[in-house]
Amino acid sequence: MNERSHVILQNYEQEMAYSLTEHTDVFSGDNLSRLKKFLYLMEGVKLYTIVGCLSNFIIYIIMSTKMRNEISLIFTKRTHNGTNERDTTQSQIHRNHRSNKIEMHLIQETGNRRTNEIEMNLIQETGNRRKNEIEINLIQETGNCRTNEIDMNLIQEIGNRRTNEVEMNLIQETGNRRSDDKNKNSDTRNEFGSKTIA
Repeated sequence: MNERSHVILQNYEQEMAYSLTEHTDVFSGDNLSRLKKFLYLMEGVKLYTIVGCLSNFIIYIIMSTKMRNEISLIFTKRTHNGTNERDTTQSQIHRNHRSNKIEMHLIQETGNRRTNEIEMNLIQETGNRRKNEIEINLIQETGNCRTNEIDMNLIQEIGNRRTNEVEMNLIQETGNRRSDDKNKNSDTRNEFGSKTIA
């Protein structure tokens, strides 16, 4: 078993072709023709895997710009012996400057958005504070108006009571004076009547 696995690891295509001819009936014919068909099949699978790996690698090269720049630097060094290095480094510097400018613009835009959001929040908070202050002032003013009205009503009631008391006192005093005057008149009449009789 160990020898078989060792052989499979060393020569995978041939051993898989032998095992497929022994254990399957996919192809018809004698064992030699079936073995050839399985060998061709395994070689085709190997070629497909190579093409698939190469296509992935080619896609990776196409997609990655840094890899393309590095490969172009390598080829330009070999062909021109460093004459175009300055041009490529300058182009890389320009590309780096452009990418840095784009990054800085993005950072500034996000910073400006954040500052605008903070300013909007502060404006909303101050607006809410002002509304609350206005409402509190209105409540205080209405409360003060009510207390002032109550005070005025109390003062008016006290004033009315006092005027009523003063009027009652005046009425009583005038009534007392009138009764005193009547008493005096009756006394003088009585005295005058007694004098005339005598």
